[in-house]
Amino acid sequence: MIDMMFKMLQALIDARIKYWEKKQGDKTFHEDIIEELKMLKAVVGSTLKGEE
Repeated sequence: MIDMMFKMLQALIDARIKYWEKKQGDKTFHEDIIEELKMLKAVVGSTLKGEE
């Protein structure tokens, strides 16, 4: 159950990264937000690996 919740959270983070990357285009306005989301994705991913 928890594994599924972490996977759903990771999918949500992925969707938000794609949203901000698309909104940003070739500019760097939202790079700080994108980097924070990538960090959260890494934390969630390492938690998933720790649960296995």
